[in-house]
Amino acid sequence: LFTVNTGHAALAYLGHRAGLRFIHEVSARPEILATAEAALRESGAGLQARHALSGPGHENYIRSTLARFANPVLADELTRVARSPLRKLGPDERLIAPARLAAAAGIEPRAFARVIAAALRYDFAGDPEAVSLQAALRREGPAATLTRLTGLAASDPLHRAVLTHYHAS
Repeated sequence: LFTVNTGHAALAYLGHRAGLRFIHEVSARPEILATAEAALRESGAGLQARHALSGPGHENYIRSTLARFANPVLADELTRVARSPLRKLGPDERLIAPARLAAAAGIEPRAFARVIAAALRYDFAGDPEAVSLQAALRREGPAATLTRLTGLAASDPLHRAVLTHYHAS
């Protein structure tokens, strides 16, 4: 969940912001791929700290996961991967939980802040959760919506970082 699903979601939300259609297209964009890869490294550092793991195993897993996403034969649409953003922004899900795990290990989740901000901006009209998310952002504002969906307190550094990226995009 904190590697494959996190990486997949990161590429989807970042790629959607860039106007792309398929996961493999996002993988071919070095600036986007770098952010997704950085988020996976943040998650990996948190996992390694939490479970007392060491060695190159997780780094190899990140590389093989990203290589699989780059395969154009799979032609995985971003809208399929990004669907259900309300669920994916949940406190125990693929974006918030690994970001918190990284923070608990002393890693500032900078890349996750960008990815979470991109998830908040996900606005695909064919996804009822994306429509609901955008309505909540208009109704409640980004800070309150972020807190309600993720459980991140306004005082949490991740909350502040996400809002910085959200307002900058």
